[in-house]
Amino acid sequence: MPKFFELACGTKRVPTLDFPWPYSIAVCFEDIEHPIAFNEGVGFGAAGSEVSIENALSPEWSDHFEITKGQWLVPFLENRLKGHQFPREAMFEKYEFIFGQPPASYDL
Repeated sequence: MPKFFELACGTKRVPTLDFPWPYSIAVCFEDIEHPIAFNEGVGFGAAGSEVSIENALSPEWSDHFEITKGQWLVPFLENRLKGHQFPREAMFEKYEFIFGQPPASYDL
């Protein structure tokens, strides 16, 4: 069962609901086909997608990176495409520096 670590998170206010809609990006450090997860919403409005690194770097997800303050992940994703492993501890340290706490995790 792959374990994902939430390494970027943020909210975008939904004017019609006057509600901060949550967004997150999670990374799996295991060698799986779709190691990046994009999540948003709460309750019955929650949605998520697990995608390849190539897909994660496509313009389709650029808003998600902006909302979650996750642009710092892009160089790590690009390096992974070049065959480098994710530097897990360095990524955790960067997350803690930005968000002030260790990342949450979940099994998929």
